[in-house]
Amino acid sequence: MNKFWQIKNISDDEAEIVLYGEIYSDGGLWLDEEGNITTPRQFYDDLKALGDVKKLTVRINSIGGDIFAAQAIYTQLKSHKARVVAIIDGIAASAASVVAMAGDVVKMPNNALMMIHNPAMGMLGYFTADEMKKYAKQLEVVKEGIIHAYAGKTGLDAERISRMMDKETWMTGKEAKELGFVDEILFEDVPVAARGGVLIVNGVRHDISKLSVPLPKIINGVSPENVSMETADEDEPWEAPNLEDFTDKSWDELSDAEKRRIAGHFAWAASMPPEKYGDLKLPHHRPSDGKVVWRGVANAAARLEQSNIPQADMGKVKNHLGRHYEQFDRTPPWEDKAGNHENKKEGKPVDVKTADELKVLYPDLVAAIEAAAREDGANAERERIKAIDEIASVMPKDLETKAKFESPMTVEQVAIELLKIEAAKKKEAMAKMMADSRDSGVDDVNVAPEAHDNEAQKEAVVKSMAELISKRRAKKWQS
Repeated sequence: MNKFWQIKNISDDEAEIVLYGEIYSDGGLWLDEEGNITTPRQFYDDLKALGDVKKLTVRINSIGGDIFAAQAIYTQLKSHKARVVAIIDGIAASAASVVAMAGDVVKMPNNALMMIHNPAMGMLGYFTADEMKKYAKQLEVVKEGIIHAYAGKTGLDAERISRMMDKETWMTGKEAKELGFVDEILFEDVPVAARGGVLIVNGVRHDISKLSVPLPKIINGVSPENVSMETADEDEPWEAPNLEDFTDKSWDELSDAEKRRIAGHFAWAASMPPEKYGDLKLPHHRPSDGKVVWRGVANAAARLEQSNIPQADMGKVKNHLGRHYEQFDRTPPWEDKAGNHENKKEGKPVDVKTADELKVLYPDLVAAIEAAAREDGANAERERIKAIDEIASVMPKDLETKAKFESPMTVEQVAIELLKIEAAKKKEAMAKMMADSRDSGVDDVNVAPEAHDNEAQKEAVVKSMAELISKRRAKKWQS
C-alpha cells in the first residue's frame, strides 16, 4: 500500500511521522497516489503500533489536500499521549497547515511557508438552490472546525482568523511565529525554487498552478552582478538611495533591462528582474555612475544580519560584499576573527563616522559598550525601585504602583507628588471646616488642633523626603 504518510520508530521513546506531498481522499475514503483505499483506520493503526512513545515528531512538506483527512489526523495527534513536535520542512499549506496545529510545539525555517484559506468543494452535475445552500452550509461548518484548530494554537480571535482565510494568507516562518502559528524558527533555511507551475521546496515538488503564490517572496533570491567595479573616494559620505535617485519613472514603467541595472547597485534581490524596488536590499553603489562607495559597503555589512535575507543566500551576499572589501584593502567582519579592521595598505585605524561603521569595524567593542550600558541601566532601575520601596509606607498604594511601573518616577518626583497630595488633603479639610462653620456657627467650631496636626504631618513628610534625598545624593557622590 502506497500511503501518503510514513510512520516509524526512531527509538523506544521517540517516533516520526513524515507527511510529504498531497493528502489524498475521495469523500469519506482516504486514497494513496494510485487511488488505492487507505482509510483513517489505517493511520490510527499505524499510530497505535508505535507503542508508548513519549515524543512524536511530525515532519510536513505538503501543499495540502483533503480537509477531512487532515482533520482526522489532527484529532488523532491531539489525542495522542506523546509530546507532538511539528516541523514544517518546506511548506504546510491548506489542509496540511491544520495538521501542523496539532503540534505542542511547531517549528519552521524562516523561509518555509504556511498558507491558510477557506475550504472549497469540488462539484459535478446539476444542483437546485436548496442543494447549493446545503453545501454552502456544510462549508461554513468545515470552516468553523478549521478556525477552532487555528485559534487553539495561536490564541487569535475567530473573526481575525476568518478574515485571513478569506484572503488566502501566506506566511513565512517569521510571520507565522509573530501570529502564533509557529513556536520556534529553525536556524537553517530550506532550498526553494520555482519552475513554471511547480514549486520545489526542500526537494519536494508541489503543483501550484491553481494557487496564487507570491513567488518572489518565497523563492531564494540572487546577488546581482555589479554595475561597476570602479571605486569612489573612500571619504565619500553615504546615504541609502531611493528609486527617484535612479530614474524619473515609476517601477512599473521600467524595462527588465533597467530593473536589472538598478538591481546591480544592491547586494541582494528577491528575483531577477526584481518585481518591485522594495525587493532590493543592501545598496552600496553610487546611483549616478555605479561606483562603489566604501561607506555604503560598510553599512551593507553592518545591516546584513538584520536584512531578513534568506539564510541560504547569505553566502553569496557575503562573497559579493567581500570582493568590495578587498577593493578597499580591508577584511570583511565575518572573516576577521581578531577584530582587526585596519587599512592594510596604510596600517592605520579606519576613520569611523557612523554607528553602523563602528559596529562593522569593531563589533566586540560595540558589544561590550552595549552590554555595559544595559547593565548600568538595569542597576539604575533597581536603585530607583529600591528607593521607592524605602518610602512606600508613607505613600498611597496607587501612587506606589504609578511611580514604579505605570509612569516611572524618581524618588524626588515621588516626594513632590506626596506634597501635592498633602496640600490637596489640607485644602479639602479646610473646605469641609468652612462648610461646617456655616452650618453650625463659627463660635462652636474649634479647628486649630486639626490644622496644627496637618501642618505637623506635612512638616514630617517634607523632612523625611529631604533626609532621604540628601542620603541618596551623598551616596551617589561617594560612589
